[in-house]
Amino acid sequence: MYVKRHELLALRALSKKIAIKRKIFPILEPVNKSLGDLARALKVLKKDGNATVVIVNPNLIEYKGSAGNFDLVQSSIDLLGYLNDKVLIPAFKIVDSTTLAEVQVFLNKYLNFAPVLIHTSAHLPLGGGGVNFNVLNVFIDGTVPANYISSFPGSKVIIKDGFVAASTNATFPPSNYYYDLNVNYLSQGFVGFGDYTITGRNIKAGGGPAYAVAIHLSYEDPVLAHSGIAPIYINHFLSRTITNPPNDNALKIGEALPALQNFIMKYPGIRGGAPRFSFSNAAAVYMKLNPKTTLGKIKEYSIQHHIEVMENQL
Repeated sequence: MYVKRHELLALRALSKKIAIKRKIFPILEPVNKSLGDLARALKVLKKDGNATVVIVNPNLIEYKGSAGNFDLVQSSIDLLGYLNDKVLIPAFKIVDSTTLAEVQVFLNKYLNFAPVLIHTSAHLPLGGGGVNFNVLNVFIDGTVPANYISSFPGSKVIIKDGFVAASTNATFPPSNYYYDLNVNYLSQGFVGFGDYTITGRNIKAGGGPAYAVAIHLSYEDPVLAHSGIAPIYINHFLSRTITNPPNDNALKIGEALPALQNFIMKYPGIRGGAPRFSFSNAAAVYMKLNPKTTLGKIKEYSIQHHIEVMENQL
Protein backbone atom coordinates (compact mmCIF):
# COMPACT_ATOMS: atom_id res chain seq x y z
CA MET A 1 0.00 0.00 0.00
CA TYR A 2 1.15 3.52 -0.71
CA VAL A 3 1.41 5.84 2.26
CA LYS A 4 -1.53 8.11 1.49
CA ARG A 5 -4.14 9.52 3.84
CA HIS A 6 -7.14 7.30 3.14
CA GLU A 7 -5.06 4.13 2.81
CA LEU A 8 -3.66 4.78 6.28
CA LEU A 9 -7.08 5.64 7.72
CA ALA A 10 -8.38 2.30 6.42
CA LEU A 11 -5.53 0.51 8.19
CA ARG A 12 -6.14 2.39 11.42
CA ALA A 13 -9.82 1.45 11.32
CA LEU A 14 -8.87 -2.22 10.95
CA SER A 15 -6.00 -2.27 13.41
CA LYS A 16 -7.80 -4.00 16.29
CA LYS A 17 -9.51 -6.48 13.96
CA ILE A 18 -6.41 -7.66 12.10
CA ALA A 19 -4.55 -7.95 15.41
CA ILE A 20 -6.82 -10.88 16.33
CA LYS A 21 -5.75 -13.28 13.56
CA ARG A 22 -2.35 -11.64 12.94
CA LYS A 23 -2.38 -12.81 9.35
CA ILE A 24 -2.39 -9.37 7.69
CA PHE A 25 0.99 -7.64 7.46
CA PRO A 26 0.75 -4.29 5.65
CA ILE A 27 3.63 -3.32 3.36
CA LEU A 28 3.77 0.46 3.21
CA GLU A 29 5.68 2.57 0.71
CA PRO A 30 5.95 6.32 1.45
CA VAL A 31 5.29 8.60 -1.51
CA ASN A 32 5.30 11.99 0.25
CA LYS A 33 8.14 13.36 2.37
CA SER A 34 5.69 14.57 4.99
CA LEU A 35 5.28 11.42 7.07
CA GLY A 36 3.03 12.62 9.87
CA ASP A 37 0.13 10.42 8.75
CA LEU A 38 2.45 7.40 8.62
CA ALA A 39 3.76 8.06 12.12
CA ARG A 40 0.21 8.32 13.46
CA ALA A 41 -0.82 5.09 11.73
CA LEU A 42 2.24 3.25 13.05
CA LYS A 43 1.38 4.43 16.55
CA VAL A 44 -2.10 2.87 16.30
CA LEU A 45 -0.82 -0.34 14.71
CA LYS A 46 1.92 -0.59 17.33
CA LYS A 47 -0.57 -0.15 20.18
CA ASP A 48 -2.60 -3.10 18.88
CA GLY A 49 0.50 -5.24 18.34
CA ASN A 50 0.42 -5.33 14.54
CA ALA A 51 3.67 -5.86 12.67
CA THR A 52 4.05 -3.45 9.74
CA VAL A 53 6.55 -3.55 6.88
CA VAL A 54 7.82 -0.13 5.74
CA ILE A 55 9.93 0.39 2.63
CA VAL A 56 12.84 2.56 3.78
CA ASN A 57 14.11 3.43 0.29
CA PRO A 58 10.97 4.57 -1.60
CA ASN A 59 11.40 5.84 -5.15
CA LEU A 60 8.01 7.19 -6.22
CA ILE A 61 6.45 10.68 -6.43
CA GLU A 62 8.43 12.90 -4.00
CA TYR A 63 11.09 10.19 -3.56
CA LYS A 64 11.64 9.66 -7.28
CA GLY A 65 15.31 8.91 -7.98
CA SER A 66 16.08 8.08 -4.34
CA ALA A 67 15.83 4.27 -4.36
CA GLY A 68 19.29 3.75 -2.84
CA ASN A 69 18.92 6.20 0.04
CA PHE A 70 17.16 4.47 2.92
CA ASP A 71 18.03 7.23 5.40
CA LEU A 72 15.28 9.37 3.84
CA VAL A 73 12.50 7.60 5.69
CA GLN A 74 14.47 6.63 8.77
CA SER A 75 15.39 10.24 9.49
CA SER A 76 11.81 11.46 9.09
CA ILE A 77 10.05 9.32 11.72
CA ASP A 78 11.02 7.59 14.93
CA LEU A 79 11.92 4.45 13.03
CA LEU A 80 14.41 3.16 15.58
CA GLY A 81 11.84 3.18 18.38
CA TYR A 82 9.41 1.09 16.36
CA LEU A 83 12.20 -1.26 15.32
CA ASN A 84 13.17 -1.92 18.92
CA ASP A 85 9.57 -2.88 19.68
CA LYS A 86 9.64 -5.45 16.84
CA VAL A 87 6.46 -4.01 15.33
CA LEU A 88 8.10 -2.30 12.36
CA ILE A 89 9.87 -4.45 9.78
CA PRO A 90 12.25 -2.58 7.46
CA ALA A 91 12.07 -3.40 3.75
CA PHE A 92 14.44 -2.55 0.90
CA LYS A 93 13.02 -2.15 -2.61
CA ILE A 94 15.26 -3.52 -5.36
CA VAL A 95 14.90 -1.58 -8.63
CA ASP A 96 16.95 -1.53 -11.84
CA SER A 97 19.42 1.01 -10.42
CA THR A 98 20.02 -0.86 -7.13
CA THR A 99 23.58 -2.02 -6.51
CA LEU A 100 24.66 -5.11 -4.61
CA ALA A 101 26.57 -2.88 -2.19
CA GLU A 102 23.36 -0.99 -1.31
CA VAL A 103 21.58 -4.26 -0.53
CA GLN A 104 24.47 -5.41 1.66
CA VAL A 105 24.52 -2.11 3.58
CA PHE A 106 20.80 -2.38 4.24
CA LEU A 107 21.00 -5.99 5.39
CA ASN A 108 24.01 -5.30 7.62
CA LYS A 109 22.20 -2.40 9.24
CA TYR A 110 18.89 -4.20 9.86
CA LEU A 111 20.05 -7.80 10.28
CA ASN A 112 18.50 -8.08 13.74
CA PHE A 113 15.09 -6.75 12.67
CA ALA A 114 13.85 -9.47 10.26
CA PRO A 115 14.52 -7.38 7.11
CA VAL A 116 12.53 -7.78 3.90
CA LEU A 117 13.74 -7.53 0.31
CA ILE A 118 11.14 -6.45 -2.26
CA HIS A 119 12.14 -7.48 -5.76
CA THR A 120 11.03 -5.43 -8.77
CA SER A 121 14.18 -6.20 -10.76
CA ALA A 122 16.21 -9.37 -11.36
CA HIS A 123 19.54 -7.83 -12.36
CA LEU A 124 21.44 -8.66 -9.15
CA PRO A 125 22.89 -12.12 -8.30
CA LEU A 126 20.88 -12.47 -5.09
CA GLY A 127 19.33 -15.91 -5.50
CA GLY A 128 20.91 -19.23 -4.60
CA GLY A 129 22.56 -17.83 -1.50
CA GLY A 130 23.99 -14.78 -3.28
CA VAL A 131 23.16 -12.80 -0.15
CA ASN A 132 23.87 -14.81 2.96
CA PHE A 133 21.17 -13.43 5.21
CA ASN A 134 17.94 -14.92 6.50
CA VAL A 135 15.44 -12.52 4.98
CA LEU A 136 11.90 -12.63 3.68
CA ASN A 137 11.87 -12.17 -0.10
CA VAL A 138 8.83 -10.46 -1.63
CA PHE A 139 8.36 -10.51 -5.40
CA ILE A 140 6.19 -8.16 -7.45
CA ASP A 141 4.43 -10.30 -10.04
CA GLY A 142 5.28 -9.36 -13.61
CA THR A 143 8.56 -7.61 -12.77
CA VAL A 144 10.86 -10.63 -12.35
CA PRO A 145 10.97 -14.02 -14.15
CA ALA A 146 9.91 -17.30 -12.56
CA ASN A 147 13.43 -18.76 -12.61
CA TYR A 148 14.69 -15.78 -10.60
CA ILE A 149 12.01 -16.37 -7.97
CA SER A 150 12.70 -20.10 -7.81
CA SER A 151 16.42 -19.46 -7.20
CA PHE A 152 15.65 -18.11 -3.73
CA PRO A 153 15.52 -20.57 -0.84
CA GLY A 154 13.44 -19.95 2.25
CA SER A 155 10.22 -17.99 2.73
CA LYS A 156 8.81 -16.11 -0.26
CA VAL A 157 5.79 -13.86 -0.79
CA ILE A 158 4.16 -12.90 -4.09
CA ILE A 159 2.37 -9.59 -4.69
CA LYS A 160 0.12 -9.12 -7.70
CA ASP A 161 -1.72 -6.07 -8.96
CA GLY A 162 -5.17 -7.50 -9.62
CA PHE A 163 -6.79 -4.12 -10.20
CA VAL A 164 -7.51 -3.51 -13.89
CA ALA A 165 -7.45 0.25 -14.37
CA ALA A 166 -9.68 2.05 -16.86
CA SER A 167 -8.83 5.16 -18.85
CA THR A 168 -11.64 7.00 -17.03
CA ASN A 169 -14.08 6.12 -14.26
CA ALA A 170 -16.91 6.10 -16.77
CA THR A 171 -15.27 3.30 -18.78
CA PHE A 172 -14.97 0.73 -16.00
CA PRO A 173 -16.89 -2.47 -16.81
CA PRO A 174 -19.47 -3.69 -14.28
CA SER A 175 -17.06 -6.36 -12.99
CA ASN A 176 -13.48 -7.64 -13.38
CA TYR A 177 -11.67 -10.80 -12.40
CA TYR A 178 -9.11 -9.74 -9.73
CA TYR A 179 -6.99 -12.84 -9.05
CA ASP A 180 -6.86 -16.32 -7.51
CA LEU A 181 -3.60 -15.95 -5.57
CA ASN A 182 -5.54 -16.60 -2.39
CA VAL A 183 -6.41 -20.03 -3.82
CA ASN A 184 -3.03 -21.17 -5.17
CA TYR A 185 -0.21 -19.19 -3.54
CA LEU A 186 0.82 -22.18 -1.39
CA SER A 187 0.95 -24.56 -4.34
CA GLN A 188 3.18 -22.03 -6.12
CA GLY A 189 5.71 -22.19 -3.28
CA PHE A 190 4.85 -18.97 -1.43
CA VAL A 191 4.12 -18.51 2.25
CA GLY A 192 2.01 -15.41 1.65
CA PHE A 193 0.44 -13.19 -0.98
CA GLY A 194 -0.54 -9.57 -1.37
CA ASP A 195 -1.88 -6.91 -3.72
CA TYR A 196 -2.51 -3.19 -4.18
CA THR A 197 -6.11 -3.32 -2.89
CA ILE A 198 -8.58 -1.39 -5.07
CA THR A 199 -6.11 1.35 -6.07
CA GLY A 200 -3.67 -0.55 -8.27
CA ARG A 201 0.11 -0.35 -8.51
CA ASN A 202 0.24 2.66 -10.82
CA ILE A 203 0.18 5.86 -8.84
CA LYS A 204 -0.19 9.53 -9.72
CA ALA A 205 0.89 12.45 -7.57
CA GLY A 206 -2.58 13.82 -6.97
CA GLY A 207 -4.95 11.31 -8.47
CA GLY A 208 -7.32 12.38 -11.20
CA PRO A 209 -10.49 14.45 -11.31
CA ALA A 210 -13.72 12.47 -10.96
CA TYR A 211 -15.84 13.35 -13.99
CA ALA A 212 -17.80 10.22 -13.11
CA VAL A 213 -17.85 8.38 -9.79
CA ALA A 214 -16.73 4.75 -9.59
CA ILE A 215 -17.05 2.78 -6.34
CA HIS A 216 -15.01 -0.42 -6.24
CA LEU A 217 -16.03 -3.45 -4.18
CA SER A 218 -14.09 -6.73 -3.92
CA TYR A 219 -15.88 -10.04 -3.43
CA GLU A 220 -15.36 -13.80 -3.62
CA ASP A 221 -16.72 -15.83 -6.51
CA PRO A 222 -20.27 -16.39 -5.18
CA VAL A 223 -20.49 -19.97 -6.46
CA LEU A 224 -17.12 -21.26 -5.27
CA ALA A 225 -17.30 -19.28 -2.01
CA HIS A 226 -19.70 -21.86 -0.58
CA SER A 227 -16.95 -24.48 -0.69
CA GLY A 228 -14.34 -22.30 1.02
CA ILE A 229 -11.58 -20.20 -0.53
CA ALA A 230 -12.61 -18.72 -3.88
CA PRO A 231 -11.14 -16.45 -6.59
CA ILE A 232 -11.61 -12.72 -6.12
CA TYR A 233 -13.56 -10.39 -8.37
CA ILE A 234 -14.18 -6.66 -8.15
CA ASN A 235 -17.33 -4.77 -9.05
CA HIS A 236 -17.36 -1.16 -10.25
CA PHE A 237 -20.48 0.84 -9.45
CA LEU A 238 -20.67 3.91 -11.68
CA SER A 239 -22.57 7.13 -11.74
CA ARG A 240 -24.63 7.91 -14.81
CA THR A 241 -23.83 11.61 -14.63
CA ILE A 242 -20.54 12.78 -16.13
CA THR A 243 -19.71 16.44 -15.47
CA ASN A 244 -16.67 18.58 -14.75
CA PRO A 245 -15.40 17.95 -11.18
CA PRO A 246 -16.06 18.80 -8.47
CA ASN A 247 -19.54 19.61 -9.78
CA ASP A 248 -22.36 17.25 -8.80
CA ASN A 249 -20.29 14.91 -6.61
CA ALA A 250 -23.25 14.25 -4.31
CA LEU A 251 -25.46 13.55 -7.33
CA LYS A 252 -22.91 11.13 -8.78
CA ILE A 253 -22.39 9.33 -5.48
CA GLY A 254 -26.16 9.15 -5.10
CA GLU A 255 -26.35 7.33 -8.43
CA ALA A 256 -23.55 4.81 -7.74
CA LEU A 257 -24.12 4.09 -4.06
CA PRO A 258 -27.59 2.45 -4.24
CA ALA A 259 -26.31 -0.13 -6.76
CA LEU A 260 -23.48 -1.04 -4.39
CA GLN A 261 -25.86 -1.30 -1.44
CA ASN A 262 -28.23 -3.46 -3.47
CA PHE A 263 -25.34 -5.79 -4.38
CA ILE A 264 -24.34 -6.14 -0.73
CA MET A 265 -27.92 -7.00 0.26
CA LYS A 266 -28.45 -9.55 -2.53
CA TYR A 267 -25.01 -11.18 -2.63
CA PRO A 268 -25.42 -14.91 -1.88
CA GLY A 269 -25.02 -15.73 1.79
CA ILE A 270 -23.16 -18.53 3.52
CA ARG A 271 -24.96 -21.81 3.98
CA GLY A 272 -26.83 -21.56 7.23
CA GLY A 273 -28.22 -18.11 6.53
CA ALA A 274 -25.39 -15.73 7.53
CA PRO A 275 -24.92 -12.85 5.07
CA ARG A 276 -21.81 -13.37 2.96
CA PHE A 277 -20.43 -9.92 3.90
CA SER A 278 -21.12 -10.32 7.62
CA PHE A 279 -17.34 -10.40 8.19
CA SER A 280 -16.89 -6.91 6.70
CA ASN A 281 -17.19 -3.87 8.92
CA ALA A 282 -16.80 -1.69 5.85
CA ALA A 283 -19.76 -3.34 4.09
CA ALA A 284 -21.92 -2.52 7.12
CA VAL A 285 -20.73 1.09 6.93
CA TYR A 286 -21.53 1.24 3.22
CA MET A 287 -25.13 0.27 3.94
CA LYS A 288 -25.50 3.40 6.09
CA LEU A 289 -23.80 5.90 3.77
CA ASN A 290 -25.57 8.74 2.01
CA PRO A 291 -24.61 10.84 -1.04
CA LYS A 292 -23.00 13.51 1.15
CA THR A 293 -20.11 11.13 1.86
CA THR A 294 -16.83 12.37 0.38
CA LEU A 295 -15.04 10.51 -2.39
CA GLY A 296 -12.04 10.11 -0.09
CA LYS A 297 -14.11 8.30 2.54
CA ILE A 298 -15.63 6.05 -0.11
CA LYS A 299 -12.13 5.09 -1.25
CA GLU A 300 -11.18 4.44 2.38
CA TYR A 301 -14.13 2.09 2.95
CA SER A 302 -13.42 0.19 -0.30
CA ILE A 303 -9.80 -0.34 0.76
CA GLN A 304 -10.93 -1.43 4.20
CA HIS A 305 -13.45 -3.87 2.74
CA HIS A 306 -10.85 -5.33 0.38
CA ILE A 307 -8.49 -6.05 3.27
CA GLU A 308 -11.37 -7.66 5.16
CA VAL A 309 -12.16 -9.86 2.15
CA MET A 310 -8.52 -10.98 2.05
CA GLU A 311 -8.40 -11.68 5.78
CA ASN A 312 -11.61 -13.71 5.49
CA GLN A 313 -9.75 -15.97 3.04
CA LEU A 314 -6.99 -16.77 5.52
